[in-house]
Amino acid sequence: ILTNGGVYYDTITNALGCDTIIKLNLTKLSISRYEYKDTSYKCEWYYFGGDSLNNTDIYIDTLVARNGCDSIVTLDLLVRPREFDDTLNICVDRLPVTVYDTVFSKTAVSGTYIIHHRCATITFLLNVSPQVQTQQPEIPKICANDGSFILSFPPTNSLNTKPPTNYSITFDNHALTAGFVNQSGEFDGTDEITVQMPIRIYPDYYNCQIALIDSIYNCTAQAFDIQFPVFYPDTIMQQKWDDVVALKNSYYNGGFDFAGYQWYKNGNILAGETYSYIYLGTQSLQIGDEYSVLILRNDGSTLFSCPFTAREPKPQQSTFPTIVQNGNSVTIYLSKGDATAKLWTVTGILLQTARFSAPMHEISMPTVKGAYILEIVPENQTIGRAVNTITIH
Repeated sequence: ILTNGGVYYDTITNALGCDTIIKLNLTKLSISRYEYKDTSYKCEWYYFGGDSLNNTDIYIDTLVARNGCDSIVTLDLLVRPREFDDTLNICVDRLPVTVYDTVFSKTAVSGTYIIHHRCATITFLLNVSPQVQTQQPEIPKICANDGSFILSFPPTNSLNTKPPTNYSITFDNHALTAGFVNQSGEFDGTDEITVQMPIRIYPDYYNCQIALIDSIYNCTAQAFDIQFPVFYPDTIMQQKWDDVVALKNSYYNGGFDFAGYQWYKNGNILAGETYSYIYLGTQSLQIGDEYSVLILRNDGSTLFSCPFTAREPKPQQSTFPTIVQNGNSVTIYLSKGDATAKLWTVTGILLQTARFSAPMHEISMPTVKGAYILEIVPENQTIGRAVNTITIH
């Protein structure tokens, strides 16, 4: 008796006494097994394998296939009552959907529906979750020393849309190499995401993908591919007096090297201002004006700096000359404000006091030759106290 497939040989002797070799190529047929689930109702019969079924259970029947082998069928049958409730939570982007032979179209809305299916009556609750949808975020001005920046995702207020509950940020390899880290989280009652930046980052263009997610029904996320520039910080610039804004060299600006420059004021190009500084000459910096520079880098690429805001210059004072003839005067220059000048002997005797205002004041020197101390004390501490040595000969 053979029980396995294979090639078999046998030798028999025929009527003439000669041997006959018989070759058998035997194929073993497997038993077919089928499993499926189905639903019926108490108000009807379900026919399976010659039986009429009306209870929830697992049923098995053996049929004979065309090849003569057994075919085993397993039925997992759910028998529901004649009247019952059912619920479906579905995302709007997954409509249309067919339930109990009833089609809910793309425009279906949440609600309670009475469905008649065969002999049963179903009270059907349909919850259609709106699609996550927001407006495209505006990219803020990002400076390399900001530490983080905020992206806002305002709602669209369109029908069948809702704000997201969660988000994820995935950076490309260039951004990851620069120190950015993929992040995710929940919206905390606002439409804003705070994107963390590396502590130290090279100004450049970076890319990420932001997915906005509905975590309640796990509906399809809304995704934005975003490119954002990280500008040079305004700390690469320094104001000198009230008429110069200059770029610091690499020793003082954080190690950045520049190949070319184009200055802008309040977003408008300043023709001819293509040096590492801008000098206004007879004009003065206006407090609140913003100066930025488009920087040409050694690799030929360009990138803006964040704007530097002109400030009120720190008051400055100077004294001239410091060596005078006896009986002559010394001129004190003051850039702004008021100050008091005090002339002392080297032994600490106060010879005279004079209060004066910017821009200049002359003070007479003693007729006795020798060294004296001229102290200038500003009012309201607008500048530091200055002490000058005056020599009279």
